[in-house]
Amino acid sequence: MICAGDSHCDSQEHSVAAKLLNDGDFVFEPEAVELRVEQVLRMQKYKDLSRVHPEILSIAEAMTAMAAKAFKPAVHSRRVPLEGISGDTLILATGCEFHSRAFEKYMSGCDEVAVFVMTLGPALDEIALDMANSDKLVEAVFLETAGWLGIEQLTKLFSTFLRGAVATDGLRLGRRMSPGYSFRVGRTVCEWHLEDQKGIFGLFDRKKLGVTLLESCAMSPKMSRSGLYGLLREKAPLRQS
Repeated sequence: MICAGDSHCDSQEHSVAAKLLNDGDFVFEPEAVELRVEQVLRMQKYKDLSRVHPEILSIAEAMTAMAAKAFKPAVHSRRVPLEGISGDTLILATGCEFHSRAFEKYMSGCDEVAVFVMTLGPALDEIALDMANSDKLVEAVFLETAGWLGIEQLTKLFSTFLRGAVATDGLRLGRRMSPGYSFRVGRTVCEWHLEDQKGIFGLFDRKKLGVTLLESCAMSPKMSRSGLYGLLREKAPLRQS
């Protein structure tokens, strides 16, 4: 769904396909990811939408529509039992280990984690490269903004889906955490370093992901995200920041 101006759009249900793959992970593929032009403009600091120059509004509308059409959203995920937390190390039952001082606060009490790799697909990167080569810099900025909003919307859709899926097993979602992000623990800010994406990718068949982990530990396509959710029993207290 794409809306322009001050949003009067009604929310709508998304058709979702989720299928279990042979290697134990499942792929979640929403039919659509919503984008609203006013969200893109506000991300670019246009607070009073009634005063946006018509040319800028036209570019924002065109890039929002182009991005939404280019999206091919997919999330690969798998549930993995949690072996334990030792110091700054989160240990999965597979033997995989991740390192951050934030785990003790945000993952304590979890029985499992749901590890994921999500992407909006490669088309957006290709369009952005063409625009950069054509010196369409303003268009490229709005396109990238629409892409980041798309990843946020895909994350929300997946969270909603996962919440319902684990509820049937008496579980609920804890904190979502991703490599490359920082987390507050008391007065300290703790990082989960990007290098731990290697461990996340190691839990999947990389040929099926549609996402490549580069030597820098960044991902391609650019509009991709990895991480994990803690899964807690209903009776366990949920730790929040």
